[in-house]
Amino acid sequence: MTTYDAKASCFGKLPFQLMDSLQLESSVGSNYWADAVLVPSSNEALATIDCVSLDDENLALSVQLAILHSMNDIFAANGIPTSFCISLILSSSTGADLLSQLNQTIVDCAKLIDCSVGKRHTVRAEGPASATVSVIGKVANASSNLEEGGFVVLVGGSLGALDSTNEVTALHEVQARQYAAREIPGPKKDVSGDGLVGTLYQLMLRHSVSIEIASRSIPRFASSGTIASNELHSRNYFDYSSKVLGELSPNCSATLFAPRLFGPIVCLTAGPLEFPDMGITTIGSFRRGKDNHSLRLS
Repeated sequence: MTTYDAKASCFGKLPFQLMDSLQLESSVGSNYWADAVLVPSSNEALATIDCVSLDDENLALSVQLAILHSMNDIFAANGIPTSFCISLILSSSTGADLLSQLNQTIVDCAKLIDCSVGKRHTVRAEGPASATVSVIGKVANASSNLEEGGFVVLVGGSLGALDSTNEVTALHEVQARQYAAREIPGPKKDVSGDGLVGTLYQLMLRHSVSIEIASRSIPRFASSGTIASNELHSRNYFDYSSKVLGELSPNCSATLFAPRLFGPIVCLTAGPLEFPDMGITTIGSFRRGKDNHSLRLS
C-alpha cells in the first residue's frame, strides 16, 4: 500500500481497464505502456493524464513538478510532449497575485518543454490543492523493441525531490529525456510512486526479463519530500523487497525505494551508455527469458 502525505504526490491515473481498451482499439496491444497510451486511430500520437496533489507552501514549484511528472509518462513511452492542458483546484483564499504567478509558471513550463498549452482551468474551493494535467505527445525516433539482452540505463534524476530548483537544472533534465526518447532504443519506465526498485520490478514483469543491478552504480538522488513513510520495504502496493535478491545497504535503500514526483527514466537498451554531463549512466544489465525472470541487486 502506497502512503501519501499532503505534499505533492500523484494519486490519479486513467484506470488500467480504460488504458487497456484504448491500447487495444489502436491495434498495437504489444506496446502497452500503462502510463501513456497510443491514441486510437493514430500510430504516432500518445496521451496521458495525471492528478497530482500540490504543496500549499510552494505552489509554483509543485505546479511545475506536476507538469513535468505528467510529461515523464510521454518520454517513457518514447515520445515527445507536444501540448498539455491543466486544471487547478486551489484554496478559496488564493489571491490574484498568486494566480498570476501560477499562470506564468505554466507558460514557462511550456517554453521549457517546447510545447503548447491548451485549456487552463482554475477552481477555488476548500480542501487540498491539486492539479490535473493531460498531455498529448508524438512518438519519437527511438524503437520500443526489446533486445534479447542488454543494459539498464538511468536517465536524469536531479529533480527527484520537492525542493528549490532553477531553469538550468530543469532544462538539463528535460533535454536528457528528449535525447532518450529520440536516441535510446528499447522499452522505458519512469521512476515515480513505486521507487526505483518498483519500476525495475514492473519492467521485469512486463517484458519477462531478468535484471541485475550494480547498487554502487546508482547515483545518489536528492532526498524526496513527496511521500512520508518509515517502512521503506513495504509501503508500495507490491512488496518489492521480497522480490529482490541480494543485500541492501542502508546507503542505497533510500534511493532504491524512494518514490519520486519527477524521477529518472529507466531504459532497457542494447548497449551501455555513459554521458555524465547529461545525467545518463548504466546501472546494470538484463536478459530476456520466457520463464525464470528475476531482479537481483549486487
